Amino acid sequence: KNIVIFPNPSNGIVNILNNSEIKIKNIRVINLLGQTLQENKFQKEIDISKLPIGVYYINFEKKDGKSFNYKIIKK
Repeated sequence: KNIVIFPNPSNGIVNILNNSEIKIKNIRVINLLGQTLQENKFQKEIDISKLPIGVYYINFEKKDGKSFNYKIIKK
């Protein structure tokens, strides 16, 4: 999908680099229970510093309504 998320693991700001032609509409940070913890329009940085240590998914919603996930680790 040519999307790069770094640093991973992270304890603060996660950077998102979109090197593809995919048009991202919204991003969500989701816990392992499927609960949305943060939701924003697409941006190049996400602040996860206030989240507890653990594993999360960043859900990318494309303009066509389809979505995909990337796993991140908060340390």
